[in-house]
Amino acid sequence: MEPERPTARSSPARGVALIATAVILGLFIVRNGFDTPSSADPDPATEESAGTTAPPAEGGGEGGESTTTTAAPAARPPSEVTVVVANASGVNGAAAQLTDTLAGQGYQTAPGLNAPSSVATTQILYLEGFEQEALALASTIQAPAEGVAPMPQPPPVDLGPAQLLVMLGPDLAGG
Repeated sequence: MEPERPTARSSPARGVALIATAVILGLFIVRNGFDTPSSADPDPATEESAGTTAPPAEGGGEGGESTTTTAAPAARPPSEVTVVVANASGVNGAAAQLTDTLAGQGYQTAPGLNAPSSVATTQILYLEGFEQEALALASTIQAPAEGVAPMPQPPPVDLGPAQLLVMLGPDLAGG
């Protein structure tokens, strides 16, 4: 005769505890989301637009509704962005000077060149998918954010490997 094997009995309390733990963990994930910060020094430009809930409008709206904005993708680091500076200011050597400054700040740069026409204020033109990088560059060089725009087709100058074009105006060239 075979010896009887002890049967494993599951305690109902153990099952309830397991389910409760799963529910609590699920609620925590849903409440806090799956995203974790990727750096200790977030970009202020992306921090402002990152999934925030606006307070209800004055008067509370119907039922205290709120709106949620979506987070823009974070800008690539300067070392992954190539910039060409075109002198559109008429100030001799301005494109080369800004190109050297950008290289010193970690940007990949193409040789500076002269623009075919002048501009009143500096513009930063970007290829598709590089808007956040253009806005970060505008902040870096203190160019007006209103001057950040998609690259026209055809581009005003030969971009070479660049994704961003700075049309350097007299406002930042010192002219």
